[in-house]
Amino acid sequence: MKETGMKDLTYSQRLQLYEYLQANTHKKLIAKYLNCCLATIYNEINRGMVNGSYDPKYAQEKYEQYKATHGRKDTLLVNADLAQQISDLILNENISPEQAIKKLKAQNISCPSKTTIYAAIDKGLIPNVTREDLHSKTTTMFSHGLVQIPTWIRTKLNLQDGDTLAISLQNDKVIVEKIH
Repeated sequence: MKETGMKDLTYSQRLQLYEYLQANTHKKLIAKYLNCCLATIYNEINRGMVNGSYDPKYAQEKYEQYKATHGRKDTLLVNADLAQQISDLILNENISPEQAIKKLKAQNISCPSKTTIYAAIDKGLIPNVTREDLHSKTTTMFSHGLVQIPTWIRTKLNLQDGDTLAISLQNDKVIVEKIH
């Protein structure tokens, strides 16, 4: 009867449960309609009881409070030292999260996945690092002088294949400018 992978009722399902209870629908039918097991219905009713009747808003609030205090904590929230090491590598050595992982693993430091690091950056858990800081400021010359312009620069300047660029040398710096 229960759908695989479905663990918790949604707020919409809690509202439906409320309507079914108001209509005195049998709990076995409610479980079938909401595609969950009968125990879930009884547990949900107990969770949401206020003054002898089911309140879906109260049940949702209790559910959200429980979720906020239980479950796995962010790896980089728990390990602030590791978050700082990753921050230092990204900001001071100007390397990507993937390169930071390789460097830390080479030092036998247990490190989260790149997905975890990117999520931590988005949540502000890597000190002083934002997605903007991840833009590579270096490139490598290859194949007899070809240089790849990083995607973030091409996007920011709206560079397209076939655009003309002016190249000049100023104080030992190569300057590349888009010609309009």
